[in-house]
Amino acid sequence: MSWDEAEFRRRLLSLVQYGEIVEQVKGGRYMVQVDDDDHDDKPSVVGPFAKMSLTGEGETYNSPIALKSQVALLCPNGDLSMAFILGVIPKDSVLKEKAFDAPELIYSDGTSFKYEKASKTLTVKLSSEGKLNILVSGGSVLIESPKLELRGDTTITGSLTVSDAATLQSTLTVTKDI
Repeated sequence: MSWDEAEFRRRLLSLVQYGEIVEQVKGGRYMVQVDDDDHDDKPSVVGPFAKMSLTGEGETYNSPIALKSQVALLCPNGDLSMAFILGVIPKDSVLKEKAFDAPELIYSDGTSFKYEKASKTLTVKLSSEGKLNILVSGGSVLIESPKLELRGDTTITGSLTVSDAATLQSTLTVTKDI
């Protein structure tokens, strides 16, 4: 193997490195312990988590990075100081410690789904012109909650049945006979 071939092989093999998160530092950067023979035993500071497109259309999945998580790094020229975290491989112990409390799926128009395990909250954010359609074929939808709040103009097409009292805090306008 010539020198050029050997150097190319070395650079190619050092392009992707694997390590473990040992500390989070400022600016979305992390201290990562890389486990190989080419690096000393000291952790290296690496760049932020690269948002990866799921479909090539701009959708991204943001998964929180936790201590003890294993990560895959993209290291240009094998240089850890220029590395980005490509992916997270959580250990079972990390998952049990609630490290992944709020994964988020973000679409290119800004619409997102986020679940926060600690508060048991699912948040759906729609873009400014987004619509939410729930289509049920041959069934029904049950929303059971101690309190349901609707904000904004509400249109009901079909009948409305109220089994308990109804309270109005503003004007009731009727366009047909009651």
